Amino acid sequence: AAGLGALWVLFGPVFAPNSKPGVGVGLAALAEVVRASQVPVVAIGGLDRPSRAAACREVGAAGVAIITAAMTAQTSFVLSQFLDQQGVPS
Repeated sequence: AAGLGALWVLFGPVFAPNSKPGVGVGLAALAEVVRASQVPVVAIGGLDRPSRAAACREVGAAGVAIITAAMTAQTSFVLSQFLDQQGVPS
């Protein structure tokens, strides 16, 4: 990806998202991609709980994409709390 000019890589689904049950590849696969990548890796897929997002960051993901969490948050305050728990300014 870096050789083609990519500035970052989106990898997943790490955990099975509600839209694609049973297809999560897991944290070990994410960690392997992070180690092999020359550009930052952003995790996506099934990150509907802060603990899952934190686990992705712990294995080296540069960031997380929280599409379902953002779209289903009851309020912007709930989304802000989720982001704050990940150390992301909101």
